[in-house]
Amino acid sequence: MLLLTFLAMIALNEIILTNDDLNNSKYVSSKIIGHSLLLDLLTSELNILPLLKRIFPLKFTFILSIVYYNVATRIELYKINSWSINHDHPYHDVITAPRISEFLSKISFDEIHNFMYLWLENFNEEDYLYYDITSISAYSNNNHLATLGDNRGHENLIKLTFRL
Repeated sequence: MLLLTFLAMIALNEIILTNDDLNNSKYVSSKIIGHSLLLDLLTSELNILPLLKRIFPLKFTFILSIVYYNVATRIELYKINSWSINHDHPYHDVITAPRISEFLSKISFDEIHNFMYLWLENFNEEDYLYYDITSISAYSNNNHLATLGDNRGHENLIKLTFRL
């Protein structure tokens, strides 16, 4: 409706746009919204938004945008920059890989635990939660999240364990 009003004002010469105006993103912009429409609905259906707001009051839109990117693209997070510019997402701003690294380092174990605890309270006997545990072995000794563990090659390497 706003677009029709805007076009009508241009047609009636109430707004006169120059070529410079048309090149200005104040007047012309577009975003890809398909995935957001679906993921907004799923976020609502799963009752995730109130929990995210409660546990991560200043971070929830950033978290949701990272999730939307992962679901929509299945591409590594370091490539999120152009996606965040061209797609609609809850954070509504450009997201860069260094910003994600900084952000993820500030999420505490207690915040993750509290979110999962509260979210699982919404489940009933008919619901299912799919949970996967995988690990990656590493030669580096500089990662504080890695621990010694068994691996398929039976080498004495540290490993990172991921719960998905």
